[in-house]
Amino acid sequence: MVDKAVHSVYPPESLFGFVYFSLAIPPFRPSNMLILGYGQGTIAGLTRKIWGNDVKILGIDRTMPEVKWHGDTFLQMDAKEFVDKYIEKYDLFDYIVLDLYNGNNICEFQFEESFVQKLSERCSLRLSINIPYDYIDDYKDFIYTKKFDLELLKQVAGQDVLFVKKK
Repeated sequence: MVDKAVHSVYPPESLFGFVYFSLAIPPFRPSNMLILGYGQGTIAGLTRKIWGNDVKILGIDRTMPEVKWHGDTFLQMDAKEFVDKYIEKYDLFDYIVLDLYNGNNICEFQFEESFVQKLSERCSLRLSINIPYDYIDDYKDFIYTKKFDLELLKQVAGQDVLFVKKK
């Protein structure tokens, strides 16, 4: 826990349904996924428990996790740097998770047009975004809806988790 916020839990099924991690699990079995803001791997661990160990997961975070889930690839770097410089070197991702915080502060770069554009080019199906409740006034005008269709909005424990689908 950092600044009174739950950033990761172990085992990953701890607090299942009470924190946003359970909402960020892909609603389908992806062949490969990207987690920007891997943290301690809670979303990766839950994904593996539900969809199996053969889902290819690439995790990006500035901090090395204490636990790396079976089969995950992890790069210790800033998510913005990864998207700006390296994402085009990877195959398309079926599912991308954005869980980008610095402590309790959301990383604003994830709302920049160039960042959203690059993600839309590398996402083949769906993307989920974890943001604070009431952070966005009107999701119809949300920057991600320019490149994706808003599919679902879920709220839990002060967080909004949005699912958007490739147009």
